[in-house]
Amino acid sequence: MRGRPIGFAPPRYELQPYPINHGVEYVISEQRKNGGTLQEEADDDSWSNWFSNLWSALTSDEHLPKRFRKFIKAHGREKITSLKMVRAPVGTPGTLAVKLITAGQWDELRKKAGIDAIFHTGMVVNNKYVLEKLEKLEARVDPAYLRQKDAEVFDIDLKGKELTIAELLENARKEMGKAFYTYDFLNSNCQNFVMNLASASGLLTSEGRAWIKQDLKKLIEEFPSLSKYLGVKLTDVARDVTNLVEEVTAKRGGQVIAGQRRVRGRGGL
Repeated sequence: MRGRPIGFAPPRYELQPYPINHGVEYVISEQRKNGGTLQEEADDDSWSNWFSNLWSALTSDEHLPKRFRKFIKAHGREKITSLKMVRAPVGTPGTLAVKLITAGQWDELRKKAGIDAIFHTGMVVNNKYVLEKLEKLEARVDPAYLRQKDAEVFDIDLKGKELTIAELLENARKEMGKAFYTYDFLNSNCQNFVMNLASASGLLTSEGRAWIKQDLKKLIEEFPSLSKYLGVKLTDVARDVTNLVEEVTAKRGGQVIAGQRRVRGRGGL
């Protein structure tokens, strides 16, 4: 069982003491469980769970990134008092990446689809926590996110509901399934993620949906098949590499670093 010395097997759900460094630690059977709720997965700092997540980073499309787990452990139980959808034009790194995979045809494709600008979208909780999807799930403390250049903000009415951050994410995971973890720059992107965060908890109004949803149907039709394939594959490789690096190099347990930011190079589509 996770978190116990080899050979230690108390009856299930019994509270058992055992000595560690001349002290006593109590372990509740099944208290920590990989594959439980997001909060339970984030709280599990056992070595067996570390190895499980390392294997998951190598083999699974449904891997929960380490920095994301650390954020949930630190902040998942906090009550949500405000919720905002935020969008801003995709920056230069993202635009260059799309131009690369479309062999320089991006501007032509965009004009044919009648699209002036592509936005990256994230959600801000309590005016300081950012939840977004790049090539993988991201969460951090970042109050400056609301002040990024050309950002537009839509305030979500909580409708009197009491939710924690972990519950908001858990509701979305149940509704989205595998799409909660994966990224497809045309079909399962940042705006789909944010919309599902709101809708899964019953907080997305028709006004909110109209505000956030860019109609990319014509753009998807115009995109060359090879470009679609390359976009998905390159994103998958970037996700797998960064997931593995996080598992190997990031400290086990601990707190998420305040102000940690990622360049939004792939978001927006």
